[in-house]
Amino acid sequence: MNIAKLHKYLLAALTCSVLSACATNTPAPLSPEPATQIATQPVINPTEVALETAQLTSTPTYEVVKIDEQSLLHLWALRGIIDAVDLVNYATGAPEDDESCGTAMIADGNIPAGEVTLALSYAPSIIPKQVKLWLDGNLDEILRVEILNTTSGLGREVYPAASDAGETLLDNNACSRILSIPVDVDFEVDTVFITFRSLAAAGQVDAVELAGSTEKFLDAPVYWRMPLAAAPVSVAVDRYNKVMVAAENNNIYEFDIEGNELGKAQVVIDGSLSDITFDNENNLVLSDAVYGTYSVVTSNGEVLTGGGDAPAVQVAIEPDNGKLFLLGDLGGLFYLLPYLPGTDEIINPLPLDDVAYAGLAFSPDSRLFTIRPIEGFLAEYDPLTGVEINSIPLKKAEYINSLPVDLSIDQNGNFYVLFERNEGNSAIAVLDANGAILRRLGTLSESVDGDWPEGNYYRPRSITVTTDGRFALIVDGEAGTYYLTCLLIKED
Repeated sequence: MNIAKLHKYLLAALTCSVLSACATNTPAPLSPEPATQIATQPVINPTEVALETAQLTSTPTYEVVKIDEQSLLHLWALRGIIDAVDLVNYATGAPEDDESCGTAMIADGNIPAGEVTLALSYAPSIIPKQVKLWLDGNLDEILRVEILNTTSGLGREVYPAASDAGETLLDNNACSRILSIPVDVDFEVDTVFITFRSLAAAGQVDAVELAGSTEKFLDAPVYWRMPLAAAPVSVAVDRYNKVMVAAENNNIYEFDIEGNELGKAQVVIDGSLSDITFDNENNLVLSDAVYGTYSVVTSNGEVLTGGGDAPAVQVAIEPDNGKLFLLGDLGGLFYLLPYLPGTDEIINPLPLDDVAYAGLAFSPDSRLFTIRPIEGFLAEYDPLTGVEINSIPLKKAEYINSLPVDLSIDQNGNFYVLFERNEGNSAIAVLDANGAILRRLGTLSESVDGDWPEGNYYRPRSITVTTDGRFALIVDGEAGTYYLTCLLIKED
């Protein structure tokens, strides 16, 4: 273990960064662009996503249109499964523009009789207003249509029970009709079950659309976005809304909340910066990915260093008592490493059971959270014992093929979970303290000619939320193009 020492920081550059006192070549303050609402998404024809090899596209698998002055989200199924015959990837995507409706090989009638159920998954979850089936054949072959929220277990039969379903006959189309089923519920839905009299009847369905309210899909406007000169590692914001970005080669960039760059410094350490945060005294805290040390940089340029027990992946500060926690990685064996504030004394290394973790954050009431990305859980750990005491599932229908990479917690205890990928292509899931979805922010995107538009994120890496909850800051990018984005979460 390294011996703790309090000394004058030898790097004047970092002191200047912390104090905003002597940055060179600092640009003149810029007038921030007014916050503007992101434009409505263009109409998109979604592409099929195979069950076994679900891949992200450069555009989300949904489209937004205006219907009767109400903004509705129109979704096509991401997955379609008939378990009885081990059939997958059925009735996914938009109606096929070909000469057939459905799947001929199961609609030819030369198959055993008996009820079958088609299970369709959608992303993101929405409060549905309508289910529409593109099909050929007789509507009497459809026994029932049910909707479900796979997280809460809430569900309802919407056809034929008390249904005001309408039928539209089609001309010059491979499918002969559209069955439109109105839905009136107050809960989100991510799954539709359709039960048929036979497999042959199921084979006559080409596509199933779920349309609903965008109440929890409304994005936050981009307040500003600034390019970064180096690949970002972590972003943090202090109590006065000063923003720090740690980047490759141990660079630290400082911005104000209006997007003006205030300074840059390079930290001289033996290892490599892995994470940054601020402690209860508003001091900048750095962690090292190679040697597992931490540094607490005070406002007068003094630094307390310690740690060195395991390479540090993340750092977090307990609000109640100021304890410093490192998430250590010893070759795939993970530990919570708590240190007493103002000392280098490690309290007790706490071993963790999983093989991967992402993010580390305390809630305002000193509950400790991290993400188990492989199994897809937002997990709460006892900071005294290291025992997992609660978990919130993240791999809901829209996040089954997902990779969460970071989290932040606001003063109300809401979680901001940042994703590098998921099937709903939403970059950030905002959850309440119990894990219920509150809002979805941003769109995951691909790099096109080395860039991507505002409000979209390519390989996002870190997220933080200001103390007042007004702003969320995200860093993303790869291959020479990197951004720091500030979202306006709520008006002043």
